[in-house]
Amino acid sequence: MTALYIRSTPAHRIGALVLALAASALSPAAARAQTLADLFNPDALHEVRLFINSRDLGELREKYRENTYYTADLLWQGTQYLDVLEECARSAAEDGWLVNEVDRLSALASGPAAEDTLKQFSTDAFVLAVDRIRRFASERSGLVLEEVARARAAE
Repeated sequence: MTALYIRSTPAHRIGALVLALAASALSPAAARAQTLADLFNPDALHEVRLFINSRDLGELREKYRENTYYTADLLWQGTQYLDVLEECARSAAEDGWLVNEVDRLSALASGPAAEDTLKQFSTDAFVLAVDRIRRFASERSGLVLEEVARARAAE
């Protein structure tokens, strides 16, 4: 495994969620739980370790512009993958953050999409796609929490 070091900045929670979703399940969680507030504290510099298979890392370096899933292990302040993933999923579910982001971004795009006379797809197709993405966003946290529970039960 190769360790990648990532600096934490006051980024949106989606960064943590995407990173956690991209990571693979690790061994049992560390005893001391961390929060998203800890991770995104703008006054702190954190060491986040992302472990990825060296063969996958080589492929990632060659094909970094492609949207390819790579299994990785995440470790931050003794907190392992499942803790981070669970915290992100719970936080996103509690305040509806991901659904709100879909709504916010689709509102920005809906006007130009409707007005575009040279678009490849119809406005109805755009609306249907946004509905599918919104449905995914509303269900995703629950599905992630189910998978975390299943992974912990298998340990």
